[in-house]
Amino acid sequence: MTSLTAPSALFIATADGHVARASGVSPSTATYQDISPTSLQRTGLGTTLKLVADPHLYKRLILFGAQGGLMTNDATAASVVWQSIYLTGPRLRDQFAIDLTIATLTCGTYHTDPTKSYTFQISGTVAYGNGVCGDAMYQTPDCTWSTHTPVTTCPIDDGTHCSSTDMNNSGPFFSADDPSYNAAHVYKMTRMGTGFAFGAKVLDSGNSDNTGSWVAAVYEQIPVNETAVFPVADIQGSANRKGYFGWLSKVTISGTDYIHYNYTPDLFNTVNSTQIAKYSTSMTYAIVMSPFTLNGGAAGKVWVTAGDPASGDAAIYESSDWGAHFVALGTPALNAGGGAIDLPFSLPSGVFGATAQNLVTLQKVT
Repeated sequence: MTSLTAPSALFIATADGHVARASGVSPSTATYQDISPTSLQRTGLGTTLKLVADPHLYKRLILFGAQGGLMTNDATAASVVWQSIYLTGPRLRDQFAIDLTIATLTCGTYHTDPTKSYTFQISGTVAYGNGVCGDAMYQTPDCTWSTHTPVTTCPIDDGTHCSSTDMNNSGPFFSADDPSYNAAHVYKMTRMGTGFAFGAKVLDSGNSDNTGSWVAAVYEQIPVNETAVFPVADIQGSANRKGYFGWLSKVTISGTDYIHYNYTPDLFNTVNSTQIAKYSTSMTYAIVMSPFTLNGGAAGKVWVTAGDPASGDAAIYESSDWGAHFVALGTPALNAGGGAIDLPFSLPSGVFGATAQNLVTLQKVT
């Protein structure tokens, strides 16, 4: 479980992606409200690692998981909305329930980019009035799914627009990248953006008696020039650069695991990644950012712990250009169990905590 405080509330997140907002002056009198992401969003998040607030906007929270991240711009709203951000995989751009009881398309709300590739996912089953059941690719005669036959019963938008008045009974039809029967009834179709929202419907001669649920989701695929990274440790926001966040990940290259420092200067619209040192399960990796930019400089310091003691590269690494380049500091040496790091904002003498000499580090655990 992870938690953080804001001026008006305490926010709590669980390992499975649920988030609660606690309001009140003490735990005994506080009231708790569920402000969790949707079930599909929580599944895409993976195991929750950390809940962080934007240092420049306390209402903005980021839920950081092993497979991605979610963000809300106002965690104090009556109805909290979470959106997908890029950390490790495709961005969730749209999600909507397909109305199984109408003969026209159900359209999403996200206008796709014609220059980008998307995964159009449809999941769930429909029960027709005649006792037959179906999903986006198959039908079964008795709803037991013991036997199933491929069918074309899911027309989609024609790529030139999407309208709730379109019938599209002659297609085009949803066509999964993997047409094999999926017992979970989840199918994915890769398609280019159209400049419009995606849409779909169930093809049936009499839709009004249909029951069940089909859910559509639209994921923007990772561009080829962006690196898919697997978070393993800390994520931090910068107090002196708006929209800047950094996090650590493990990337396997030619069979060897490395720690990468990943950072976004513009609130996850773009992501950069810098390889630092080897990865070891014996270490505890962390990030510290200087809260100060001294002497009128344009760049703040970033320190991370990385490396493998067995390989001799376990150390504190320092960047003076927001994470684009790192150099290992000579001291202190880090060993198994070490790596936790902190930086006081100020020292007893009133000096700013802004240099490597001010770092507090756990060197090892014996």
